[in-house]
Amino acid sequence: MRYKILHEIQRIFFSFLIYSHSTIVQGKRFLKRGSYEDAYFELLHKDKVHGRSPAKSAVLPTRFDCMQLCKNSSGCLSINWNEDETKCEIVNYDRHNAPTYTDKPGWKHYDGGDQHYVVLKTWGGYVGCYRGDGNSCSLGRVLSTGTGGCNVNAGNKFTYEYNQAVGTLRSMCSNQNLCPSHDIGGDTNPNVQMGNSDQCNTFDAKRRFRRTHYGISFHNYCMYMWGDGATGANQYLELGRCTNHNAIKIMMDSSLANAPVKTTLWEGISNYDSVTDAYNSRGSIHSTGYSDGFVFQTWGDWYVVKMQALFIAPETGSYVFRVAVDDFAQLFLSSDATEANKVNILEDNNNCPDANGWDYTAAKDSNTVALEKGKAYYIEVLLYEKDADEYLQLFMKKPSAGEVGFEFVETNYLRLIESEWET
Repeated sequence: MRYKILHEIQRIFFSFLIYSHSTIVQGKRFLKRGSYEDAYFELLHKDKVHGRSPAKSAVLPTRFDCMQLCKNSSGCLSINWNEDETKCEIVNYDRHNAPTYTDKPGWKHYDGGDQHYVVLKTWGGYVGCYRGDGNSCSLGRVLSTGTGGCNVNAGNKFTYEYNQAVGTLRSMCSNQNLCPSHDIGGDTNPNVQMGNSDQCNTFDAKRRFRRTHYGISFHNYCMYMWGDGATGANQYLELGRCTNHNAIKIMMDSSLANAPVKTTLWEGISNYDSVTDAYNSRGSIHSTGYSDGFVFQTWGDWYVVKMQALFIAPETGSYVFRVAVDDFAQLFLSSDATEANKVNILEDNNNCPDANGWDYTAAKDSNTVALEKGKAYYIEVLLYEKDADEYLQLFMKKPSAGEVGFEFVETNYLRLIESEWET
């Protein structure tokens, strides 16, 4: 049993020896791995409990017994614990699928944090695993799809720990991160492989994996099936442009809660010179999904995207938001968690700072906005793309930023809007 303090959050990792040799994803936070079960819990709130009714209550000797009760209970994602009264409540909701909490002195609330155990699946239902011998966890293995070479009875070979806060996919077979085989942007698309590459040593705001409404992105590219995804089977996984919508249909296991940014897309909207005019001319929705952060790139031409989330202010004070966009964008922020009170705080028309995006210096800033620590604010971005290159990124400058300046609005600051919470 181990204890860690990460970013002032108490995180608990523990393994339970069990008599099983299968390896499966169990629920959304727990993993049977070889002859062990792993579970993560983080202290999220003091003097609060989850706002949804508990699935079960019990008096137990320790909080670890409470955590084990959760681990062994179908559907459980978090716990409420009272140390003085040794009372345990297990809850089938967490920060990702229903982020609502109630004041309750003497209680603490724990959930599984930002890590998830996942498998990678294509539109045809094929699983991403290692090319060749399915029993090998060697560094440098390139991922492919399908059952050829995949030992489906040894789930470690295609199970990954996805940390949505930092954007890593760590193999549960080798404990190595997935990464590009070589630098992005050269003459050939890099393969997605396990470790054994200089590209595995650096993950930051742009060089990280993200769930998007259309697949999995990395930098300005998408995880991509070599051969254009014709069948979804037995194809190497690469990082390529996101414009082939068949080849990029690679998703993380659907047992995950939705990513925090609801994303809605309309196509066939041509020849406007403002977001407002383009949005007002939209017709039927093309697609709706969920994304890790306010990022969008290289989908195609002539479309509008609406991205919605709740922003949880990490500090009290004055914030400045920044948008980098090609072609047009508007940023809205509410005084509370409701869309009804949103106001337009920034409009950027075709600043095109860099065709590859992530250019902090040429983007446009909002005026300062006063926010309160821990409070949820509805936030929305509208993007309109006419033609050629396109991208969107959203940054912020916190009150304490100082010389650090702007940072990307990552998923750990974002939650689903209330209409998307699980019931």
